[in-house]
Amino acid sequence: LKILQAGAKKEEIEMSRAEINRLEAKDKFYKDQIALSDFKSPISGIVTSVRPAGNLLSIANYDTIRVLMPVSEKDLDVIQSGQKVKAKVRSFPWKTFYGVVTRIAYQAEQHKSRQVFLVTSRIDNSELLLKPGMTGQAKIYCGKRSIAYLLLRRIIRWIRVEVWSWF
Repeated sequence: LKILQAGAKKEEIEMSRAEINRLEAKDKFYKDQIALSDFKSPISGIVTSVRPAGNLLSIANYDTIRVLMPVSEKDLDVIQSGQKVKAKVRSFPWKTFYGVVTRIAYQAEQHKSRQVFLVTSRIDNSELLLKPGMTGQAKIYCGKRSIAYLLLRRIIRWIRVEVWSWF
């Protein structure tokens, strides 16, 4: 009881104060380190990766997504920049995304053992649902065509290209 009534010894109080001072200094150091670790980017976006060497951060703006669509060379005659695009991705089968054609590749690429041209479109992604690498299906609205045109299109193309070469 006498020990409790006497209170803490002067040395114990000094040790506790020293510990508090040490912890406050450590707290200040960590706060300074956090303040120094803030990065300012010239673009707004989302940090996509952090690396310890080289490029420290990769930042991407996902407000609009660039969608690449492989299109057969046989269909290039009806595709133009500015046409509407409607896309569905496998991750969100009940959601449809809309955009426009922005670019048609100048050179063909090999895709699943056939020659295709990559058609690029920009699709609004304000909800941030679309991510790089997602797959799905897309349709390009090329205008209204008659059923006869659609049925005869292949035959006419074959005659113009293949039969023409005979003469």
